[in-house]
Amino acid sequence: TAVEALGRSQRERTSRFIDVGGDLVLKINNYTLHEGEKSVFDSELEGRTKRAARGEKQTVARAYENSSVCQLCWEAGDVVCCDHCPVVMHMHCAGVKDASELGHSWSCTHHKCHLCGRRAHAAGGLLFRCTECPKAFCEDHLPAEAEMVGAECERFVKLGFGAVKQAAFVLCSEGCREAVEDHEERLAAVEEEE
Repeated sequence: TAVEALGRSQRERTSRFIDVGGDLVLKINNYTLHEGEKSVFDSELEGRTKRAARGEKQTVARAYENSSVCQLCWEAGDVVCCDHCPVVMHMHCAGVKDASELGHSWSCTHHKCHLCGRRAHAAGGLLFRCTECPKAFCEDHLPAEAEMVGAECERFVKLGFGAVKQAAFVLCSEGCREAVEDHEERLAAVEEEE
């Protein structure tokens, strides 16, 4: 499969349920009346303590630049920047009619399956993002003709955006494979102007 081609295995699924007397119960709800339910504060504190013990830190700062061309039309101009990756798009290319529709953060189409709309966490932990167009696919909907590029997109790496666990890059169609050279020329022309 495409996941194996990346040298990864499918995410092992663990159930959030346990069997208690023949009934399925959420693990978090498995407590006695004497113990009582764990408070949300205690749960969050436990999670923070475990992360700190493992030496994990939550990072907030972005360490990458955004692209200088729209992911759909490959033209520069007044664009909207994705809050989660280097992708930018013109509002009309993204299907946004008014800036007020964007809210506090905007997520480009690379963060959900083009066909079913599932995000990475709901699609087995991995989406296949096309390097040349705004489409992304879950493993179930990855086109048979898609060509694997790898865990990183060279153009995004140059912007400081390396591999992420929930994404792999592909060329999703023959049209996208044919567009690579043209897109590289357009990007070079825009970068020369800057």
